Amino acid sequence: MITRDQLLYNFRLAQLRLEAAKANEMRWRMVVASTFDNVQRGTNTSADGRVKLVSKVNVNLIKDRDLIQATLTKYQAEFGADAPTGFIEWQFKLSDTAFLALDDRYQIALSDIVTITPATPTVSIVE
Repeated sequence: MITRDQLLYNFRLAQLRLEAAKANEMRWRMVVASTFDNVQRGTNTSADGRVKLVSKVNVNLIKDRDLIQATLTKYQAEFGADAPTGFIEWQFKLSDTAFLALDDRYQIALSDIVTITPATPTVSIVE
């Protein structure tokens, strides 16, 4: 039978191997990507047709809602009715900490719109 220490050792070894494999794959991905000429956003195909590269950019908003609102107000004032709109979507976001702190009666009242399911546990070894 495997001991707890052996179990933890094997778990940590698997974590380290996975991290190394991910880092290695990323390095090779970047090497392969560097072989493409004139990369455009979207799908790019190598000259021989054997490799496809999908080039993307990450576009995100800052977290400061007040600054976002102030900037949008300034943007609207500067460009007026001609200003493109619709590029920012306001979304509902649940604060799980605040929700779980609610009394049961409030949680039950919101049960039609909030789901609670088990999450994958995070396991780490303290060294």
